[in-house]
Amino acid sequence: MRFVHNDETFFYSEGVYYQKKGRGYIIVKPRAGFRVATLPRGYRVIREGNVKFYSFNNVRYRKRNGFFVVV
Repeated sequence: MRFVHNDETFFYSEGVYYQKKGRGYIIVKPRAGFRVATLPRGYRVIREGNVKFYSFNNVRYRKRNGFFVVV
């Protein structure tokens, strides 16, 4: 999946975020606010009080309006 955030292009596949660098791609840490429709198999559900988080590949998400949003 390709998307643009603050005029920068990012790619997402199976829980990993990338950016183009030279002739290849590098793995990058996602920024707060990135959102995806689904998480890959193996994600974890974490509860902190009444708040439900989802975690995959050391990235935390909250479910909002049908999307998983990086927090």
